Amino acid sequence: MKKHICYIIICLAIFISKQNLNAQTKDVSITILTADSLPTGNNKDILTGFYNLYLNDLTGVNKEVKFSSNLFAIMLRYNKNLIIDTNYIKNSWAKRFNIDFDASFENSNKLKGFSMGLKYAIIDKRDVTISKKLIPLALGKLKLILDFHRSVISKISIIKDSALKKNYNDQAKKFFSSHDSLIFENLYPELQKIILECSKTKDGFDFSSVKNYSNLSIGMLADKSYKELLKSFQNMPLLVSYLNLTTFTNKFQMSNIDLGLDFSKGIINPNASNNLELNIKGSLGFANDTTKVNKDLSRSIANGEIGLNWVIKGSDNRSNIEFKLSASENYIISGLYNSENKQLFTMNGTLRFRISNDFWFPLEFKYDPKTGNVFGLINISSNFNWLRF
Repeated sequence: MKKHICYIIICLAIFISKQNLNAQTKDVSITILTADSLPTGNNKDILTGFYNLYLNDLTGVNKEVKFSSNLFAIMLRYNKNLIIDTNYIKNSWAKRFNIDFDASFENSNKLKGFSMGLKYAIIDKRDVTISKKLIPLALGKLKLILDFHRSVISKISIIKDSALKKNYNDQAKKFFSSHDSLIFENLYPELQKIILECSKTKDGFDFSSVKNYSNLSIGMLADKSYKELLKSFQNMPLLVSYLNLTTFTNKFQMSNIDLGLDFSKGIINPNASNNLELNIKGSLGFANDTTKVNKDLSRSIANGEIGLNWVIKGSDNRSNIEFKLSASENYIISGLYNSENKQLFTMNGTLRFRISNDFWFPLEFKYDPKTGNVFGLINISSNFNWLRF
């Protein structure tokens, strides 16, 4: 078993390292898709923005090695011109696709089968690089600051003392700058009064709160506001459809076909240190009926799951710890075995720890209220954030 897993990991590492080396020898260093394109581990599972390697159920009977990649990331690796803005927009459709490959192993260290999956994001409002809402929202915030600035300059312009007017203009320029900022408490007292008089805009926005921060200017506030706008996209909805095909080890006949939808949306202020994500899943699977001699896909199973993912962030607003609690219902439509329940309700939990920038350590468990059984899974997830194109 260990040999199988090590072989797959080594092959992937050699392939990626070779591509990375080739890029470096051409003096190309472009980072467009990173593991942090999607802020939480739960969302990275739904749709990968870069490359991802999963080692699932390490201590269980159905061990799995899974490699997932974003289609645009693959295209960009072989065509660096896609980084050009016009090409990027033209090929942004590829960012909606994920391609998955995985191999599963039985407890006896025997290869059980291969699987290939395709994901497509029907709705992805979180990608700021192609969002049509970002620029209008950012311009709206900028307009408020410009109106405020014009109002202050207008007040300064009526000052008769030319030397004082120049000093006020110089300070006002620095106060509204995001680079060479001058904080409010260091302004001339009279200029402070002018700024407070003009701080309430016609649109009802109030900039007077800047006086409460000893190290903040309007320029810095504008920069902070823009960054918060970018973070707000983390709460936007994501709806992904997927198709998974699984084969037997012999003759590559289909043993499972799974179709499904996966939905996620943040429901708390994304700029806060804690957030909640709503996650809803639904799937329909067709599997081989092992009671029959001939291999077919006559056994069909429907599954639904709803849950909340609690996200605990660090000072850099990245997710460090996540705890997802969900309830799922498994319903066998056809092909019920004699000793099997037609319906199975379970409570599920996933606790994730970010070990480093690239590695997650998810612990999963399932609880069956009827039998009182608890099933646990130990997984490892690696996001190749260290790769550069």
